[in-house]
Amino acid sequence: MSTVKRILTQNIGLKLLALILSAVTWFLVTNLDDPSATVRFSNIPVNIRNTNLITSQGKVYEVLDGTDVISSVSVTAPRSIVDTFTKDNIVATADMSNLSSLDTLSIVLTTNKYTNRIESITGSIDTVRLSIEDRKNKTLALTATTAGSLPEGYIIGTVSTEQNVLRIEGPESAIDSVATASVDVDVTGFTTDIDTDAEINLYDKDGNEVNDSGIRKNINDVRVNVSILQTKRVPIRAVITGEPADGYLLTGQTEISPDTVLVAGKESSLRNMEELVISDEMLDVTGLSGNLVLSLNTRNYLPSGVSLGDSDFGGQISIQVEVAETTSKEIDLPVSQITIEHLPAGMRANIQTMDLNDDGESDGLVQVSVRGLPERISAIDARDISGTIDISELTERLGVEKPANGAYTVPVNLKLPSGVSETQKLRVNLYIEEESAHNG
Repeated sequence: MSTVKRILTQNIGLKLLALILSAVTWFLVTNLDDPSATVRFSNIPVNIRNTNLITSQGKVYEVLDGTDVISSVSVTAPRSIVDTFTKDNIVATADMSNLSSLDTLSIVLTTNKYTNRIESITGSIDTVRLSIEDRKNKTLALTATTAGSLPEGYIIGTVSTEQNVLRIEGPESAIDSVATASVDVDVTGFTTDIDTDAEINLYDKDGNEVNDSGIRKNINDVRVNVSILQTKRVPIRAVITGEPADGYLLTGQTEISPDTVLVAGKESSLRNMEELVISDEMLDVTGLSGNLVLSLNTRNYLPSGVSLGDSDFGGQISIQVEVAETTSKEIDLPVSQITIEHLPAGMRANIQTMDLNDDGESDGLVQVSVRGLPERISAIDARDISGTIDISELTERLGVEKPANGAYTVPVNLKLPSGVSETQKLRVNLYIEEESAHNG
C-alpha cells in the first residue's frame, strides 16, 4: 500500500502538468477537428398552444404584426451538428397559459434533435403580440350588383342570389366595421341570362371593402342569376270612352307626354307589341264640358312579362283630352241628294217640300240642322251631305208588303262628314203612289 501511495505522490507537480497538457491537447484537437459554427434560419413559425383558454371564454385573438413568425433564428453548435440542421429542426412555441397583462406570449426556442449539443439558439423576436377581443356574430342581407356594359338594345332585368342572407363571425371591432355584403357580376357583352358563382365581398358604411382575416363567413361565394332583357320603344295610345256633355264634342286632339315609352322583356314578349295601349275608366269623358287632364303610370298597363326599359323613367305620363263646345248650322239640302231605296215594283215616290220658289213651285229643298266643332261646321255645305230613305223600314212598320197610295212622314238617314252630327233627326213628307194611278 505504501508503494502505491509513493508512486501516486511521487513527482506530483510533473503529473499535474501532464494532466493539464493532456486536457489542453484534447480541447485543441477537438476544436480543430469540429469547431463551433453559427447558422441562421428564416421565417420560423411559432406554434401557439392552449388557444382554447381564450376561445372558451367567447373571445378571439389576432396575432399582431406577423409576430407568430420569427424572421431570423440563429443556432450555434459544432460544425458537424449545424451542417445537418434544417429549419424543420427548430421548434418555436408560445403558450396561452403564460399570457401577460400586455397580451404578449413569450417565445420558447428549442430543437427536436441534438438538444444537448446545441450551444445557443436565439431569435430576432422573443414575444408574440396579440389583440384579444370578444367574439361577435352578425347577419347581413346579401345583395348583388353588376359591372360592365351590355350591347345596345339590352338591359339588365332582375339580379337574384340563391341565398340572400350571410352570417359572419370574428373580432367585435372587425364585425362592427362591416355594414353590407354583396356580390358583383361582370355582364360585359352578354345578350342572354347569366348564371354563375360569385365571391362575396364585405364593405363598410362608406363602401370600402373590408378585408380582415379574422372574419369568417358561413359561405364564401353564392350562385347569382342575372336576367338580360331586350328593349323596344313603342308609342303610347290612350283609349277614350264616353260622350261629353250636350253641346260639346271631342276635338280628336289627345296629347300624351311623353308619347313613347321604352319597354323591356324577352324577345317572345316584345315580338308582337307595337304600341302600349292605356285603357282606364279615368279616360271616360262622359258629361265633360272641358278638357280631361290626368296623370297615369304606364307601369299599370304593361303586358305580362314586360317592364319599363329606362331606369331613369318612373313611368308617369300626362294625358290631355280636348273637349270643345259645338256650334250648329242650318243647311238647305236638295232632295235630289236623297235616294229612295227598296221601293216596291210598280210604285213611285217623291219628296214633298213646303217651301215654294218665286214661280209658286216646290223649291226642292229640305232643311238639315247639323252641329259640330266650329272649324268643321263653318266648312260644310250641302255638297258634303247625302241621304237615303229605306221604304222597307216603312213597310215593316206598317206591317204590309207595300204601302198604299198616300203621303207618309219618313226618316232620312243622312251621311255626314266626320265630326258632324244632326241636331235633330231629319224627317220628310214622302208621297207614294202606284205608277198606273199616276198615268191614269
